[in-house]
Amino acid sequence: MAVPEYMAHLDAGRFEEALALMAPDVTFLLALPGRQVTGSSREDYRDYVSSRSAPADRVHRILRHLHEGDTEVVYGVVEEGGHRATGAFMSIGRLTADGTIAGYQSYFDPSFSLFDAAEPALPGGSV
Repeated sequence: MAVPEYMAHLDAGRFEEALALMAPDVTFLLALPGRQVTGSSREDYRDYVSSRSAPADRVHRILRHLHEGDTEVVYGVVEEGGHRATGAFMSIGRLTADGTIAGYQSYFDPSFSLFDAAEPALPGGSV
């Protein structure tokens, strides 16, 4: 469960632990409102993570998680201020044999959610 673990580390401010789940040559695309962020290394991803201005109380609340072979897909809502949903995300990770993330693609939209944001998170609460 590399992608949910990555999100949990990111939400907790443990950036180095989050980055350790990425392969050194990870390729990624982050589709954010008004821009896309791409890269082809853990260092590129570090540059993105260190430059983002996420509030300390931002969390990724995962509503769905699928894992098949070398692929993980998560869908959920981003919350700030305790429980206020700011939008929905769908993230896909392609995993290496040792479980690190070799490829990562994520989409975030502030105006559309496929599932009701009030749904309970997966067992275990917010990831």
